[in-house]
Amino acid sequence: MQCIFQAKDPTQAHVLVEILESKGIHAIIQDEQTFSLRGEIPVVYPSVWVSDEHVEAARNVCGDFSARRHSPESVGEAWICPACGESIDPNFTDCWKCAAHSNKPEEPPPQKYYFEQLPLSSLKWIVLAATVVVGLCILYENYGTHESRSRYDTNSAVSLMKEGKNEQALILLDRAIAVDKKQPFAYFNRGLIHARMANYEKAIADHTQAIALGQIEPSKVYNARSSAFFASDRFDLAIADSNRAVQLSKSSHSYSHRAFLHSQHGDLNSAFEDIREALSIDSHFTYACYLKGMLYLQQGDTTAALQMAEDAIRSNSSLPYGYLLRGELSAENDQLSTALADFDHVIQIDKRHSSGYLWRGQIYFFQGKMENALADFSLAIEHNPKEIIGYYYRSRVFDALHQIEKARQDRAAITSLAAKTSFDCVFRAASFASVGDMTRAELDIQRAHELQPWNCWVDCYVAALYAVRAQNLPDDSTGDDSRKANTDKAVSALKAAEVKGLKSWKSIQYNPDFNILANDPVYRALAGK
Repeated sequence: MQCIFQAKDPTQAHVLVEILESKGIHAIIQDEQTFSLRGEIPVVYPSVWVSDEHVEAARNVCGDFSARRHSPESVGEAWICPACGESIDPNFTDCWKCAAHSNKPEEPPPQKYYFEQLPLSSLKWIVLAATVVVGLCILYENYGTHESRSRYDTNSAVSLMKEGKNEQALILLDRAIAVDKKQPFAYFNRGLIHARMANYEKAIADHTQAIALGQIEPSKVYNARSSAFFASDRFDLAIADSNRAVQLSKSSHSYSHRAFLHSQHGDLNSAFEDIREALSIDSHFTYACYLKGMLYLQQGDTTAALQMAEDAIRSNSSLPYGYLLRGELSAENDQLSTALADFDHVIQIDKRHSSGYLWRGQIYFFQGKMENALADFSLAIEHNPKEIIGYYYRSRVFDALHQIEKARQDRAAITSLAAKTSFDCVFRAASFASVGDMTRAELDIQRAHELQPWNCWVDCYVAALYAVRAQNLPDDSTGDDSRKANTDKAVSALKAAEVKGLKSWKSIQYNPDFNILANDPVYRALAGK
């Protein structure tokens, strides 16, 4: 990667990154945190970096950005660095390239006006405050156009979104759109918030309006609307939007998004093909590394999965994906303290990441730390109100805590949710099985296998479903739903996982859901591997 711009502060760096991202150029900011320590250490200004293949295009964007951010009244000319010969913006006194200091003479301090030389009496403070208030009101009401006010509210909302303050951001975006109904960025970001809140129909409507208005990189909006379609269980529309995004911008992000959709809908070959395209464009694209690792894990190849997790962390340690995958691998290998550390890291990076809470909660659950598990599953549901796995495990925690009515409410919530992925199907099936509704449980199990027929972990969770069901039945039960019939189905599912490539059985060994199989010779042979 190469540095293409040094900003005077983090705000300026983020504005440029937003512009670059809107044009399909992935950019990162370095030294943002170091800048906050100015006064304690020598100042290191934040800089914007892009991958080598995007340097030329990014520099052109930077040129336009630099030209726009100076008003016509700006004073001064660019100066030439005496050390390296680089042309430097007049607003800077140090060279961004080699850090050499300017030889320009210091400007004399501005002459004070008569009013500024007066003693600061109480009257002066009152007059000064009144002048500022009146000036701001005039500036906002008379000078600020509808468009500029809408843009200001939108930018403020984006800042709130980064802090996870979605409700406050939504208020500002509603106001921005009320002021200027042709503000595409307001619609786009409001759509993102609606999706976070699981209001997918509103998200789709806002993204559709953003597409109609233009101005935003179209592939970015199509990918966002595709995610909302997928979350609302409309795969055909989701893949159509994803195909359109790839046609418009053959970027790592677009290919990776389509790979995810293919992987969730049973098309493993197309998923790997899109991941290869994504990594050929940017070999360090973190999300593509994560997806490839997940597919390896689902096929039982933990060694290749771990390699992709490490690649994801090396490519960008400020994103949660690599830590999440490595934590899952550690959990599957019964390295629980290592897994907890990675899931803690995921949550530190992104406090809204529901998967971090889900995995950490599962470890607490199997360790018997029910209060910790309850807190994590509740946070997972808070950040993703349609999280079936969170509701399922929280219902089991409530059962363990003898809070039967709350457990019943969570199971009722599960029945009302759409199962979009294979794991959604398995855990909704487990919820049905827990109340004896094996007809609907079997339908969801069948659907899970249709969505991801290669996924050995689907078979493991199906095995756990039957094992838990068997524990809840009396010894003398008979028929297709007897204890013996369910234990046989559990063992059969584990054998299917072995055939599909499962090599690590440690997570099966420590999982108390399988205790009922302890004396089964086939189970003991498999779990002992």
